[in-house]
Amino acid sequence: MPANEPINPIEQRIFELLQEEGPQSCQAVADALGLNPFVVHGWMTTLLEENSILKAAGLYCVPEPGNGPAGGSVA
Repeated sequence: MPANEPINPIEQRIFELLQEEGPQSCQAVADALGLNPFVVHGWMTTLLEENSILKAAGLYCVPEPGNGPAGGSVA
């Protein structure tokens, strides 16, 4: 996990989903987790600000170790 690894249970669920399933839209994450899309968007924005996840072409993903912002690149 990145240096700013998620500690909140919702953050953890989002992070794990993105690790397992690959890049996802905010709506897809909300649907998969059974949460309100606005709540998920808020948490994903926080994860972006913490550099725990990345956003490219409208999809959120977990950075690969070693390249890009905060030591990661979009897979």
